[in-house]
Amino acid sequence: MSSAPRLLLENACYRVEVVDHDRLFLVTRSSVPFTSAFHVDAMCSPVQRAMDNLGRAGRFVLVDSRAAPANNDPVYESWFDHHRKRMIEDFVRAAVVVRSIVGALHARRLADRHHNDAVVFTSMDEARVWLTEGTQSTSTSTFPPRRR
Repeated sequence: MSSAPRLLLENACYRVEVVDHDRLFLVTRSSVPFTSAFHVDAMCSPVQRAMDNLGRAGRFVLVDSRAAPANNDPVYESWFDHHRKRMIEDFVRAAVVVRSIVGALHARRLADRHHNDAVVFTSMDEARVWLTEGTQSTSTSTFPPRRR
């Protein structure tokens, strides 16, 4: 049985909650676009600190990016590179949920570039099941990391 969400942080770009008896971080991205590298750091650093303060070891993270603005500009992507990698590090499992197949392919490309093992989904339900139960669907809503 899932416990009630506990809010850790909310800013213009992110909401961070812990659920499932503090086993799962739910990081929800808003539709507010990043305007600069400074803005990315100002919005993401508190997210990283909140997760560090509670601890990543033994926990899972689910990043809900469905509301995030679509932007594949290389400069824009470079602003977020460090935080993209850091946001899923040191967890038992990490999942990212995006709103479309195109978004999933883009997210998978970025994840592969950073050699991270986050699994990309277009279904929140499937991501949650994979994180908490370790089972993965073979549906078209799942984009696992490439084997290295």
